[in-house]
Amino acid sequence: MSAALDLQIIDELKLIMGDDIGMLLETYFSDSVIKIQELSEIAERSHSEVTDDSDIIRRTAHSLKGSSKNVGAKNLAQLCELLETNARNNQLENLSIQVEDITQAFEVFKIEIGQLLSS
Repeated sequence: MSAALDLQIIDELKLIMGDDIGMLLETYFSDSVIKIQELSEIAERSHSEVTDDSDIIRRTAHSLKGSSKNVGAKNLAQLCELLETNARNNQLENLSIQVEDITQAFEVFKIEIGQLLSS
């Protein structure tokens, strides 16, 4: 496994949730897809027009960071924290790259958590 997973949090979730961890992760996945899509749409818009979506980006990244930490998506949470900080400081010139990094980290987490829980 890579740095994508916080195994201590995942082990705690397995102890607390038991077989319901799958339901928790499905909720996390569906909610995260919506948040990542929102960030992607803002990033696409920012290429073609001047927008001031920094507060929306900050709040979305903050929310995704928190939920990612809660399920043990360590790398994803760190990337969201960086985006949140950049949005707070209006430093969004690399927004598209950051959103792509978040998207990739989300996909890696889905794969690795699936492998971990199926073994």
